[in-house]
Amino acid sequence: MGAGTLIPTEELSTLYREQPQRLLAKSCGHQMGLPVTSKKYGANKPFDLSDWGRPIARVVALFLKDKRVSVIQVTNLHFLLTLFCAWLILQDQMVVACLLLIVKGVVDAVDGELARARERPSHVGRFWDTVADTIGLIAIMFAFGKVLEWDLLLTFGMILAILFQYSLFNHFSIRLRASGSGDTTSRVDERQCPLAHPWEKQRNVQIFHTIYLLCFYWQDRIVSALTGRGSKHLKVELTSSSALGYGLQSIVFTCLAVIERLDFLPTLVLGINNAIFAFAVLYSRLNNSSSLNDSNV
Repeated sequence: MGAGTLIPTEELSTLYREQPQRLLAKSCGHQMGLPVTSKKYGANKPFDLSDWGRPIARVVALFLKDKRVSVIQVTNLHFLLTLFCAWLILQDQMVVACLLLIVKGVVDAVDGELARARERPSHVGRFWDTVADTIGLIAIMFAFGKVLEWDLLLTFGMILAILFQYSLFNHFSIRLRASGSGDTTSRVDERQCPLAHPWEKQRNVQIFHTIYLLCFYWQDRIVSALTGRGSKHLKVELTSSSALGYGLQSIVFTCLAVIERLDFLPTLVLGINNAIFAFAVLYSRLNNSSSLNDSNV
């Protein structure tokens, strides 16, 4: 069909009846200035150490694309799986729990890939995913603390360190996505409540946005203040901080469980990982550049 060919009214009506959600998503996405993309980082191709499970997640998402499974249901699944892993740790089933945490990481990527496959990004899903991950992290760390006999101060220190390490990786990931016209559901500065997409309710977005601000905004601001503008392409910052991401850390945790050296966890998180955190921050600070697209910063 040529660019100037008129579509008969009957055929146009059929198209809208057969694919109403897809057409609405594309229309609203373009009208609201949202790029419709199937890639997390858009045109950028960074070396992400924690993104190894995404090809698997993409296959699962394509399988679920036309199924009656919502993105929120997938998020709820990996949330419940994390709580189950915490229970397994309390039962001293360390290896099984850590292996399931790796599976959880893949499932965690499925919800985002499913939203991209359906071209239906969700602000509610973005905020709830962060809240669910944090609740799961707290449950896992308290379970480890109970079994490994950490005192409360060490447990809280582990949780706080991991939260900041995740926030650093997320910070560079979001900025790289913005520069490559990738996924724009997440923003570096979340102070302003986003407008709900046509397929979600503004009230729900406002509720989850408020929860996000109360629990996580302070982390975002501290990380932004520490990192500055960063290098021109953020490749070193993204790759180094991706070592702190859940995808790689879950594998390291599993290796420690297999060799029965989970007592090394505090050294890993508070020592090695904090050193990686410091390197990424210092590199970003010492290589400040204004060349990157900072429209969302």
